[in-house]
Amino acid sequence: MRSYIKVNNALRKELQTKFRCTRRSVYNALTFITNGENPANIRRYALDHGGVYEEQNFIPNCKTEREGSLIHQTFPCGVKVIVNTSDNTAVLLQPKLADEKFSDVTMQSWSGILAKAQDISDRAIASKVARQ
Repeated sequence: MRSYIKVNNALRKELQTKFRCTRRSVYNALTFITNGENPANIRRYALDHGGVYEEQNFIPNCKTEREGSLIHQTFPCGVKVIVNTSDNTAVLLQPKLADEKFSDVTMQSWSGILAKAQDISDRAIASKVARQ
């Protein structure tokens, strides 16, 4: 299940300004990738100002393997998510881009990380197809 708070562009920009953060930080908060006081405040404000909580069934297109406390999820085009269940951390590995690290990963935020990985993978595939 993928959970997120849907907002329009005007509210997204308002959130960036009000909370003095980047567009990515707002995205991570609204898709439950990040946790903490500021992401919780962003979500609360968004819901109080017209944002809509939504859930979608989401099945990522990836190969999943477990090795001890590590879960490796490999997407097409080389995108990977590695979750460490012993310390609730995750890393999103992206070819040609900086890795993203996440802490305090919950089942809900893990779903958001997988959705992001799926989106990166889908865009890479679309880009390859467009060049052919």
